[in-house]
Amino acid sequence: METGIYRFILKYSRNQQVLLLVITALSFPFLYLSLDLPKIIINEAIGGSHFPSAVFGVGPEFEQVPYLLVLCFLFLVLCFLFLVLVLINGLFKLYINIYRGSMGERLLRRMRYQLIANVQRFPLPHFRNISQGEVVSIVTTETEPLGGFMGEALSLPAFQGGTLLTLLAFMFVQDWAILLINPC
Repeated sequence: METGIYRFILKYSRNQQVLLLVITALSFPFLYLSLDLPKIIINEAIGGSHFPSAVFGVGPEFEQVPYLLVLCFLFLVLCFLFLVLVLINGLFKLYINIYRGSMGERLLRRMRYQLIANVQRFPLPHFRNISQGEVVSIVTTETEPLGGFMGEALSLPAFQGGTLLTLLAFMFVQDWAILLINPC
């Protein structure tokens, strides 16, 4: 058996951990877009551009009232796009959580098998005073909390740290002074 829990995790689930980290990294652009899209909607509709102005800087130029009418139509489209981005971000989180759970259960099962194999190495006189049910209960009870940890050991810190970095990048792109005032 490995000397540390992280060695155990990496030895038996390295490929799954890498896949989980890649999927986690793929979710960050969608998180950024779901933060940026409402800002675009509000700034373009309410911000009061100089008129005549083109919608998002492309296409024909409109005066203020036609500009607002075009933005009302685009607002519906952009709201739908925002909902799609939120849904995609939620599906990423759902997949990551399900994958974490199944990977943690597989690792937990492997660890339990190894513990039972190690327990069976004890001399037979040791087992005369202990029932089989006791040994199995000890192995299952003591290892249960490790199942969740093994699934989240690498991906949860990466997900939380990546979310923090995405939010900081969003704040920096909006106004770097805000980031300096409130560094979390």
